[in-house]
Amino acid sequence: MMKSGWIVYKNKRILYADYSHFVADSEERRMEIVQINELVCHEPRGSVLLLVNVEGSTGTKEAVADLKDSAVKVKSSVVKTAVVGVTGFKAVLMKMIGSYSGLPMVPFNDLEAAKEWLIKDVRDS
Repeated sequence: MMKSGWIVYKNKRILYADYSHFVADSEERRMEIVQINELVCHEPRGSVLLLVNVEGSTGTKEAVADLKDSAVKVKSSVVKTAVVGVTGFKAVLMKMIGSYSGLPMVPFNDLEAAKEWLIKDVRDS
């Protein structure tokens, strides 16, 4: 069962990638990433507002590798990426993933602030 999916916030469509509270290197996390990749790759180039939640998840070597691959795959469809739950060492990992993939990511402390930033200055489609 997928935790992630499309949400609508103030009439804007946001893809919510919920990677929160996954145990280290779980098959569920891997499947969630695969499903998000499929959703994003079916969207037009430069059209996806992506909200990623990594609260309570562990940034293992395998998780980082999976997320790096995912960021490369979805980069052309994503216009903005907000990440919630990036604390401590996860901030270093997020920067690593961003520089590897070329997908800019902005960290936020809470979901509401992230959603507000995502929809700011986005034209109606």
